Amino acid sequence: MLILFAESPEELEREADEELAEERLRVNEDPLLKEFYETEAA
Repeated sequence: MLILFAESPEELEREADEELAEERLRVNEDPLLKEFYETEAA
């Protein structure tokens, strides 16, 4: 059984922001990923 621990909305939002920042950093460092995301966004 999966038990979820309640976290404050602020904490969850901060974690999501950190994950997004890491993803952006990884995309910016990888030319192929960057090209893929730019193509998808267009």
